[in-house]
Amino acid sequence: KKKKKKKKKKKKPKKKLDMKAMNTWTQSDVSQWIKEIGYPEYANIFLQNNIDGEALLDFSKDDYNSLGITSVGHRKALERHIQQLRDNIAGHSNANSSTIQSNSASTSDITN
Repeated sequence: KKKKKKKKKKKKPKKKLDMKAMNTWTQSDVSQWIKEIGYPEYANIFLQNNIDGEALLDFSKDDYNSLGITSVGHRKALERHIQQLRDNIAGHSNANSSTIQSNSASTSDITN
C-alpha cells in the first residue's frame, strides 16, 4: 500500500516589524505586534478598530475603554509596550538629527 503524503501548507513568513518605524505600521502590523507581545486576544480588536501605527502612537487611556480592554494589568502592560515603541522612535529621530548636525559641522569645516 502506498501512503499518501500530506502536503504541509507553508506558512507565510511573518514580516519582521521595524520597531523604529512604528508610525509606518499597517493595521495588520499592529495586530501582529499585539500577538507578539503576548496579547493575541486583543489582536482582532485592534484590527477591527483600524488601529495602525500612527493611531497606536496616539493611543490614550480612554482608547482602552473604547476597545473594551478592561483588565488593569493588561492595560498597564500594553501602556508599557507602547511607551517603549514611542521611546524607540524618539531615540531613532534623535540619532538622525545628531548625525545631520555632525555632518553639517564637517561640511562647514571644509568650506572655511
